[in-house]
Amino acid sequence: MRVMRFNDQKNLTELVRQLFKIGKTPGTHAAALRALADANPGLDLRAGRLSERLEKGTLLVVPNVEGATHTRSSRGLGDETVMALLRRAKVVIADADQSLEVSSQQTVDQIKARIDVLESQELRQAARGDSEVEKRVGLLTEEAHHSLEQLVEQRTRQREALQAANETVSALVDRVWAQG
Repeated sequence: MRVMRFNDQKNLTELVRQLFKIGKTPGTHAAALRALADANPGLDLRAGRLSERLEKGTLLVVPNVEGATHTRSSRGLGDETVMALLRRAKVVIADADQSLEVSSQQTVDQIKARIDVLESQELRQAARGDSEVEKRVGLLTEEAHHSLEQLVEQRTRQREALQAANETVSALVDRVWAQG
């Protein structure tokens, strides 16, 4: 397995030119483009300017491509090193998932407590008769419900991103074992 650290390459074509010496076999360049994008499923290498989506130093997997040879821009990693990195990545993802769950649950609990107070009989009775207060309590209740909905949507997106990262790491583990 070979890897490279993203620097400031503009697009996938520039990455391929930097990483491979392409032979004269027709279709090799296109195969290299596909292979590099497919080898990094958690990163969208196919669309637009890479510097807008990738941080400098992002680690990219550099696959073998028939008809092309690697340049010095990529480095080989021993299987043990790769497996150690991938195991560590899985631990980091699991820790992030747990932290997200705890943080999200605390925020959900706080919002639900606010809603309980705003919808309580005591507050409704206290506000009764003052249309301005009733209106304000109604708006605050709507805002709290909206915040809860947004939090649930955000939590879902974050879980999906962590799941995608976990799947990427698992796919890389499978590739390392298949190559070994």
